[in-house]
Amino acid sequence: MAEHFAKNSSMDNSSSVPGRVSSGGAGRADRSFPVLAAKLIAKPDDQWFKEWAECRAIIGRLDSILVDLRKTGFAFITALLTASAFLSLLGVPGQNGIATPIQARGVAFMAIMILIAALFAVDSYYEVLLSAAVERALDLEAKSDPPVRVTKYLSINASNTLSTWVLVGLYLILLLTACALGILAVASATTKDGNFAWSWNPWVEYVAGVGLILGVAMIRYWTFIASKTDFHKIKMNRQWPGGEGPMEKGAN
Repeated sequence: MAEHFAKNSSMDNSSSVPGRVSSGGAGRADRSFPVLAAKLIAKPDDQWFKEWAECRAIIGRLDSILVDLRKTGFAFITALLTASAFLSLLGVPGQNGIATPIQARGVAFMAIMILIAALFAVDSYYEVLLSAAVERALDLEAKSDPPVRVTKYLSINASNTLSTWVLVGLYLILLLTACALGILAVASATTKDGNFAWSWNPWVEYVAGVGLILGVAMIRYWTFIASKTDFHKIKMNRQWPGGEGPMEKGAN
């Protein structure tokens, strides 16, 4: 009995070691955090620390999802643009020795533009979720004593680089590139002597119309979620202790 009690006591003590927070679900691995962070923030069994640690874990997961999404999405779309431009603009002949029809060229670039808009919508969704976790972590850090400013410092640096605006600009540039290549593909032709010839046809308007509609839709959607969530900026009315400003790295 004494040995059994000693084993149980050692297990209980190990579960309360600073720096490890149990995930609380069967079959889920514990999430480990630095021991120093646990000592600075609060006791491991404190509800404040558990919520802050969970926010940081969610931020890490969502950030990984966004990195993988953007890396895979941009690489895939770039490959599609390159292949479509090669087949369309260079006039690579098909099985019958005839170049790709104008309709096929236009549909290919329209599909790519739709994929860009879909990728932007999914990216914005995860960006909003990430912003919510960041905001809650900032709310908790504003009440921490001693001060903890991990999320605040990261948010300030991200805000100063205008990363959210740059990302929207990159998606719009990618859409504009696909639209321009699509117009060039359906409106261009190569003469028998190898010279470039411009031939205006209804498919130019179709490709340009799809690009314009998707571009406006992307801007309006981003404006809508930004007005509802303010995910693109830091709250300036959050109260920080000691007169510390919301954009100030002043905690010691």
